[in-house]
Amino acid sequence: MVMLLLPNRQSSQFTFQSLQWETVVYLPVISLLFVRSQLHVRHEKQLTETLAAKIDEKCQLTDKYHAAKNEYAEMETPLENARLESESINVLSLTDTYRKLRSVNLILRQELNSLVQELMKKRFMQPKQEEMEEMLKAFFKSARRPSTKP
Repeated sequence: MVMLLLPNRQSSQFTFQSLQWETVVYLPVISLLFVRSQLHVRHEKQLTETLAAKIDEKCQLTDKYHAAKNEYAEMETPLENARLESESINVLSLTDTYRKLRSVNLILRQELNSLVQELMKKRFMQPKQEEMEEMLKAFFKSARRPSTKP
């Protein structure tokens, strides 16, 4: 293409005026297009490298995520077992506490029943006791009086 743009006559003098007008116009345009093309290729190469780095980073993060997820799943099972075990231990301690409270409740009920029976006895015996006290007071009053019989 460049050969076509050079002047037809081969002269020893090569001047700006001896060039064809297409050469003067096309050569800078072709040069500019070549430079733009090279810049575009360089920019695409940079974008490709950046994209490749981002894809690698994404893959690494995905691997880390899956590793953490698997680790969490592995830890979750023993934690669930420990939780169930602690609940079963709590059930045993609650059962023991229930039995103790039940026995204490039984003892308190027996004591309450005995106190109620004692109270009933006292209420039943109180009128008889008062009657006996009155009889004794009357007896002692009559025994203290001197008899007035001749």
